[in-house]
Amino acid sequence: MSNTKYQNFFTDLVNTSPFIKIAAEGSAGTGKTWTLALIAVGIHKRIGSKKPIVVFDTEKSAKFLRRLFADNHIEAVVKESRTLADLTLTMDYCAEGNTDILIIDSITHVYENYLEAYKKEKNRTFLQFQDWGIIKPTWRAKFSEKLVAGPYHVLFTGREGYIYEQLLNEETNKKELVKTGVKMRAEGDTAYEPDLLLRMERWENLMVEPVEIYRTATVVKGRGDVCDGLIIKNPTFKDFEPFIEFVLGDATAPVKTESFPDSTLVAQDEEHQEDRLNRKVLLERNTALIDEIAAGTSGAAKAMKLSLLKYAYYGETSETAIAGMDAAQLEEANRRLNEMVPLVKRVTDGEKYCYPVAKAVEAARIKYLGAEYTEDIIAGGIEKLTDYLQHLREKAKAQKAGAAA
Repeated sequence: MSNTKYQNFFTDLVNTSPFIKIAAEGSAGTGKTWTLALIAVGIHKRIGSKKPIVVFDTEKSAKFLRRLFADNHIEAVVKESRTLADLTLTMDYCAEGNTDILIIDSITHVYENYLEAYKKEKNRTFLQFQDWGIIKPTWRAKFSEKLVAGPYHVLFTGREGYIYEQLLNEETNKKELVKTGVKMRAEGDTAYEPDLLLRMERWENLMVEPVEIYRTATVVKGRGDVCDGLIIKNPTFKDFEPFIEFVLGDATAPVKTESFPDSTLVAQDEEHQEDRLNRKVLLERNTALIDEIAAGTSGAAKAMKLSLLKYAYYGETSETAIAGMDAAQLEEANRRLNEMVPLVKRVTDGEKYCYPVAKAVEAARIKYLGAEYTEDIIAGGIEKLTDYLQHLREKAKAQKAGAAA
């Protein structure tokens, strides 16, 4: 582009994310796990993977896939768990290149387990409105974002639940709770995060001999309009090959382009205001701590303040630089000052009691802190000051005992 303003901003429309994300929802026994396992085996062969398939198993049912994987000469490893924490760690493991394919069976158990753990931690019987402001972002960060961005293929199942609505009964003229649809039992958008969403159903035809039992997969969502809306009887990998090829075809390495965060547009948002307030409070607290032993304009006060700044902020003394530090740095400085300031006060009070003569103080500091720290006792550090304080306590105790005698 001729306009330098947009240089390295756009790229050609190519396939930079050749990773398949598929979900299957349905009630128990509808073939969700088996169908996704067949697809996983097909993908494994298609991409020529040499890595084991990872199965996150919440139902202790992965053992029924052993023969399928063995017959196709595919290794598999399993994690039996229902916690979101374990699933997050599993997805991190996959993202590090240890596998090409992850199967999660099922996401419903992970989500429901997370909700129960949250209620227990918060001592809740029922979730409250404000709880969802924590639950939803956590689920999005720990699962949804990893699912979408993960550089590996993900296939997961979810149990099916009903959608209820209050509809007016024209005969009774009263509103009644009516089933109006089905959905995956998981966080609201989970089922629609993948590129392909299947609804699995089990059918029985009792009017023929022998009785016919079969499963169907309805493509509820299929990106790219390759197989959207199809109803497939007893589905296998071959039924989804056109979609698989569409996702895997013409893969191109991503090109890094210029990108600008929304913070460049938002001057003051709530998060920044809270952070600024937090940093302001920490700065004020740190200043108050320093003023406890270094207030005033005397040479000694200025020297003490400079020494405390160096200690608290790891050598930084510029007030402008300190004011620009983040909350974590200011919190660490506050911790160091809370440790140092009371110690310095006890040491200087002890010196006044034990060594009323300046030369005696200097001699004690040389002995217990070292000659280089006689003027700047803070630079000697916590350990030296603690040892020195112990000496002062013992000396004060001895002096009191001598005075009493």
